[in-house]
Amino acid sequence: MKEKIIYYLRRLIESKVTLAIRDGILISLYFLILGLIISFLIPPHQVFYKKILESLRAGLGAMAISASFVIAYKLAKYYNLNPMLSGFFSLSLLILTFPSISLTSNSIHELLTYLAQGGLFAAIILGISLVRGEKFLYEKIKLSSLSAVIISFLILAGLILILENSGIKVHKLIFQIFQPLLLAGDSLPWAFLILFCICFLQFMGVHGAGIIGSLVSPIYLVLLQNNIQAAYLGEKLPQIITPPFFHWCLFGGTGATLPLCFLLFFSKSKHLKKIGKISILPGLININETLTYGLPLIMNPILSIPFISAPLILALINYLALYFNFIERIYILIPFAVPVPVGAYIVTGGGVKAAILMLINFFIILLFYYPFFKIYEKKILKEEKNQLNKNLNKILQQ
Repeated sequence: MKEKIIYYLRRLIESKVTLAIRDGILISLYFLILGLIISFLIPPHQVFYKKILESLRAGLGAMAISASFVIAYKLAKYYNLNPMLSGFFSLSLLILTFPSISLTSNSIHELLTYLAQGGLFAAIILGISLVRGEKFLYEKIKLSSLSAVIISFLILAGLILILENSGIKVHKLIFQIFQPLLLAGDSLPWAFLILFCICFLQFMGVHGAGIIGSLVSPIYLVLLQNNIQAAYLGEKLPQIITPPFFHWCLFGGTGATLPLCFLLFFSKSKHLKKIGKISILPGLININETLTYGLPLIMNPILSIPFISAPLILALINYLALYFNFIERIYILIPFAVPVPVGAYIVTGGGVKAAILMLINFFIILLFYYPFFKIYEKKILKEEKNQLNKNLNKILQQ
């Protein structure tokens, strides 16, 4: 059974499409930041609060543009095709779906805002379709790499132009196809599934957040855009789950391990105490590799239960608090490395109640980890005692 699970996990992780999407999303995050900064500097200079929201929308649009190039480039590279041409043709396909604009600052803002609403989906679908078509023509029809990418582009470009001239907007069509995923993505069961997969993959020794996060981030960036738009218009924020929601559930890193760092710090075991000391500071910025590989948490049968279950408990608490409006909803995106209580305050636009809830969550998970920690500590103390006795016996024998 274990071998089968590992086999299917390996197939998912090593899928060239999965790797291309992962790489494309990660690289495009830099363009999100770049787009945000440029948009913030471009006039008109509005009220600071609205300018920030407008810049966030523009940044998400810039991310879609960069992803259209990078995903096709990476996928073509994995297939040993023509990466540079594939990237440029993929970007060209996305440009064909743009509405007509003039080269003014207002029009550029409008375009980026338009792309923020599902443009990432269009970038992914068009990029993958282009390269998969190129691969088919290259391997099955035996065309050269150059001919394959040109013909694949011409076929897709022709299809897009036919649809656009028929009054069917390709960008909106792709966005509508993904609507069921957007509806499911804002639900608690879907959040449970994502968090379980992230933590289970990490338990198996695979970087779950990197793989799963890249695959689902287009969904949650669109949901975040919905909240940004509502906040910009002064309306009620419609979405509950957005990217920072998962940061709240992975308090200190995958497995919500920051409370465990503090338990380790006060451990009676020298080994555990040492790991606790070096893990607290990275844990505050949601990095827990010292625990994952130093404790270790990978394939650890005792700590696996809280490691996988703690984020699900936090998801339930956070979801209910957001659903019943006990705390403010999220409409700002920040790096995952910001400490969770501080991040909660920022992403909710100064939500003090959200920050307080994160502190309460810390103690809830501390109590949840405690009995499992004590069992593990007892095991390690016994091993340390046995090792000490062995060392003493060796000394006496000498």
